[in-house]
Amino acid sequence: MLARMASMVIAAALLVSGCTSSGDGAIQRKGPASTTSSLPDSDQDQDSSDGEGGSTSSPTDGPLDGLGSPTSVGDPVTPGAGAEGIDVLSYDLDLNVADPQGPISATVLITVKAEQELAALNLDLHGLTVESATIDDLPVDVSRDGDELSLKPKSPIPQDTEFVAAISYSGDPNPVEDPSAPGVIGWLDRESGSFVAAEPIGTKAFLPSNDHPSDKALFSFTITAPENLTAIANGVLAEKLTENGMTSWRYTQSDPMATYLIQIAVGDYDLIEATGPRGMQIRHAVVRNLSEEQRTLLDQTAAQIEFFETLFGPYPLDTYGLLVADSSPEFALETQTLTLMPASWLRGNTDEFSRVAAHELAHQWYGDSITPSSWSDIWLNESFATYAEWLWADHAGIQPLEDSIEEGKQVAEEGRGIYGPIDDPRPTEIFSINVYYGGGYVLHALRLEIGDEQFFELLRRWAADNAGDNVSTEDFEALAAEITGSDLTDFFETWLRSDSLPALPNK
Repeated sequence: MLARMASMVIAAALLVSGCTSSGDGAIQRKGPASTTSSLPDSDQDQDSSDGEGGSTSSPTDGPLDGLGSPTSVGDPVTPGAGAEGIDVLSYDLDLNVADPQGPISATVLITVKAEQELAALNLDLHGLTVESATIDDLPVDVSRDGDELSLKPKSPIPQDTEFVAAISYSGDPNPVEDPSAPGVIGWLDRESGSFVAAEPIGTKAFLPSNDHPSDKALFSFTITAPENLTAIANGVLAEKLTENGMTSWRYTQSDPMATYLIQIAVGDYDLIEATGPRGMQIRHAVVRNLSEEQRTLLDQTAAQIEFFETLFGPYPLDTYGLLVADSSPEFALETQTLTLMPASWLRGNTDEFSRVAAHELAHQWYGDSITPSSWSDIWLNESFATYAEWLWADHAGIQPLEDSIEEGKQVAEEGRGIYGPIDDPRPTEIFSINVYYGGGYVLHALRLEIGDEQFFELLRRWAADNAGDNVSTEDFEALAAEITGSDLTDFFETWLRSDSLPALPNK
């Protein structure tokens, strides 16, 4: 995710104060953590007593199901989120939105493979009312414990069994507290319509799910809304049907996705279609009050895709475009195939918008197609997208690469002392400026260490070999060693895990 700052003066202020706001309208670098609105008192009370923020569970001391297995994956950044012992294969969501600012009703079919014998299926769900639930069309006992939903069949589910859980639910999709920084995430609504910003654990606000990036799955969405509104989601529009004043939009995609990358938007949006490299589909959704001049900024999308394909390999997903929404506070988020972008950023500095758009596009290779198994490896997302942004800025004549490298160095020099090593940030600082700029600086150091030919081969292989999968820092180190034929242990220990910043390789 990304919210840009306009200069290193702002970056320095961020390093000193940790603040992400400004009074001058500059676009700043941060993510959904920069949201500053708060929950209603009742929701805050719920979260403080039994929600995500109150848990400190680990893989060995977390809550257990009836067979003694953990009900969370034990990620220190999002304790209590996710569930071990299951592999969700697909979600098929049928969602009704009569009013983007009102309650929702939905039924989701979740296809799951049991990786161990299961006494119950444990999922993440915040608020909302579960009206009915079955597993393979048989009734189950439904229980709730804070943000955990448990579906218990009459007999345990054997290991290696594939089964389908059907859950019908309704209510107001209240946002959840962001564990990575002050603010809320999830289903957000504004006057022009609703949209989703779920990183890292906001999906549970509107969808029962295994809400952790380590469990990617296929998704399809059927969204029914008043016919005067537009509904859009990740993937390709497969079907559209209008009946009795309501329109149903069905979106599908052929690539797996992490739950935090879901995008669902309903409201006053116009759809814009274009063609990208090799005939690929580009489609945008923009608020209807966006001017024609501002809409022309979207024309650069095809050129950005073409440029990145020369560096990273073919675009890895079905389609791409931007969701330009009236999001406030302002942040961009790389929701898969449909990046969330604030409308105000198309009304401001066009060079800044171009850089943000490039950053979020690069995430489709690094973050969306390939996704970290743990939030502690978030640098694999943000550092790569930041370096890609620098490469685009240099290519487009916005800022020379050497200037971006110098900015990265300045942040890295101060940031390590404040935020610690890049590959294992503290839970509340996974989206710190050091992960972005400092991480981009690490990648430039690696480029100097191994040379351009092997560096860009590494980036292409990293994207191609792991498409659709989860990855770790150790995986990246292993691939770098394979491609170079060199022992890079000392390099990665120094650049990723040291508290002090080394000098750039002199090669």
